[in-house]
Amino acid sequence: MKLTLNLKNYQSYILTGLIIFGPIKSIFNGLILNVDLTLIILGIAFFDFLINIRKLSVKKHSFFFLLLLFGIWLLMLFSIPYSSSSIISYDKFFKFTIPIFCFIYPLVVERIEISVFYKSILYIVTPLSIMFILYKLWYWSPSNIRGGLTDVFYSFAGAYLSLGFLLSLGIIVAVNINKKLIAVFWITLMLALGARGPLFFTMIILLFLYKKRIIRFLLTQGRKIILTGFVLMTVVSLNFNFFKEKFFKFGLSRFLSFFNFDTDKSSQARIDMISYSIQEIFTNFKTFFIGNGVGSFGVDFLGKEVLEYPHIIFLEVWYELGILGFILIVTFLIAPLLFKRNIIYISFLLLILFDSIKSLNLLNMWITVIIYSIIISNIKLFYKNEVVL
Repeated sequence: MKLTLNLKNYQSYILTGLIIFGPIKSIFNGLILNVDLTLIILGIAFFDFLINIRKLSVKKHSFFFLLLLFGIWLLMLFSIPYSSSSIISYDKFFKFTIPIFCFIYPLVVERIEISVFYKSILYIVTPLSIMFILYKLWYWSPSNIRGGLTDVFYSFAGAYLSLGFLLSLGIIVAVNINKKLIAVFWITLMLALGARGPLFFTMIILLFLYKKRIIRFLLTQGRKIILTGFVLMTVVSLNFNFFKEKFFKFGLSRFLSFFNFDTDKSSQARIDMISYSIQEIFTNFKTFFIGNGVGSFGVDFLGKEVLEYPHIIFLEVWYELGILGFILIVTFLIAPLLFKRNIIYISFLLLILFDSIKSLNLLNMWITVIIYSIIISNIKLFYKNEVVL
């Protein structure tokens, strides 16, 4: 497979960059080169938008959802005076202009070559995921811990979730363009990363929407799957202690701990945030109707000026912006399910909705709004000059 640049379809590269550069930024900066990838791609997108602004086509559906985003932005502005945050409130308000722009930019795009996104996941996200896994295993080895290491790993230690989310999108694309063995490989990578949320949601989507394709794949590739499984079992049995201490400890064990909150500090911390949010929303008249102000959650929950959120975007918006903000964000995220779209778009919508109750927040939803803008506008997806159904 050749990685070639088609200048006639350069906007597919810009859209792909907008989707993947944010999630890979921390690990790219930590291991390769310290540059602001997101600022670069946003600058390129903005420049391209100005060049192609004459192509801007805002149809009624896109206009409606754009109004929803502007409504949330205005609620942020009006809530600043009574927010308990004096710094994060302004920062969050101004940075929300990025998701608004990211919703508008796809409206000047005429078509998308889905192979560009697929190849980016294959040639950029996949190597970075492997580097993350290997670096994690090396970093936490007993010999290195005794010797002491720099804290560079901790600058991107949380990247496994972002990498997992991108791999989830890649898996959906791979299944639809008949790259199922690559999809299986990416599922294995997600398991090793410990990206349990993205993997769990991806498996649900695959089981419900792609049952026939999975069965057909198992029937046609059964021998390869059995042979691969036999080889893996042999390798694991020969190096059992290594896999137990490394891959199990930092990969599979995260999935098992999901079912035992007593030993899962990450899940317990999120439950504490969710419980606090719900309690405040339904026992405080002010919080219920107008919220505590943009950027207030971190200050109220932790008692210091930090950006924090309850890991469920619906609760975040309701806590900070009140019932009206909650209605706006629910409408924005759920209403697109009413549209008739291709199976890739439906899968993306479901994946994002699942993610919205785990990791999504107002500032990192710029990837969400890009995908939503593409789906709402129903921009055609092409693979080898054929429309992807």
